[in-house]
Amino acid sequence: MFWISEDPQFDEGTSGGWSVLHYVGPKEPDDLWPCPGWHWVGAGEVDSLPTFIRSIPRSKPAWKPAGLDQCDEETRQRWVMDDHRFPPYTYQPKYCLTDGKHLRVACPSERGADGIFTGSHGKEGAGLEP
Repeated sequence: MFWISEDPQFDEGTSGGWSVLHYVGPKEPDDLWPCPGWHWVGAGEVDSLPTFIRSIPRSKPAWKPAGLDQCDEETRQRWVMDDHRFPPYTYQPKYCLTDGKHLRVACPSERGADGIFTGSHGKEGAGLEP
């Protein structure tokens, strides 16, 4: 759910009983939201990070982990080392951040700030670092 300051213009008709709103605006630059010293590897390659779900550390993978067949051995290793917290495809380099030495998935503050939120909703307000 998003809050906007403009008056929305809804399309005619509904979708499943809901009004449909198409809201298009500029995306923040890809170097604005990563924590200091980190940059997004996939900038310019993919439009955004994958949808994030709650972090659930597991000793064993969940049943039929999403995108496992798309992952090389290094990506699978990152997934295992992070206790299978997120779907394996989210550990692909194009969705990771780097400090020039290490790859990691976005931390909670970066997830909220990935071209969507600013100010108190983004990394500055969250006070979270990787």
